[in-house]
Amino acid sequence: MDSDDTATSSSSTRTARLAGPSGRKTFARKTVSAKKAPKSRGLKRKKGPRLTMQKLRSDKKWTQLSDGGLGYVNGHGKTIRKARSKPSMNALREIRRYQKSSELLIPKAPFTRLVRDVTQDLDVPGPGPIRWQASAIGAVQEAAEAYLVGLMEDTNLCAIHAKRVTIQSKDMKLARQLRHESK
Repeated sequence: MDSDDTATSSSSTRTARLAGPSGRKTFARKTVSAKKAPKSRGLKRKKGPRLTMQKLRSDKKWTQLSDGGLGYVNGHGKTIRKARSKPSMNALREIRRYQKSSELLIPKAPFTRLVRDVTQDLDVPGPGPIRWQASAIGAVQEAAEAYLVGLMEDTNLCAIHAKRVTIQSKDMKLARQLRHESK
């Protein structure tokens, strides 16, 4: 053995020369166990596919309870009720969802029928009813939805000005009057 190393029966202490941050040599002692215990490997568990929240939710058999709520029966036979959220939270969730999306809110087929029905009664020269291109109906629908969303925003501002959170017909009348629209 070296003169720097001293051995004991259970552990050994080693002294090593190290250069410190200032450049001076320092001594450090490190105690090392003579007998290292082997690492416990144990049985490795094979990992299966990860369960997603959607999969976990689908495992529960949701049923309609007698009082009208939703629930399921757990493994111990106890009925677990689905947590209810406040109606205001559902409304806020819907607002966030529709603000993120860019698709049209009114279904295309009913809007197309409405446009054709309204323009059918118009008196225009030419043979038969007015014919519409799909892109023209799409442009009309975009404009109609933009107008309605803007009107609803103004209506909501009128309701907030009246210190209410629920819009009423008088708010919509006021919003249209401020926009200088007739009736």
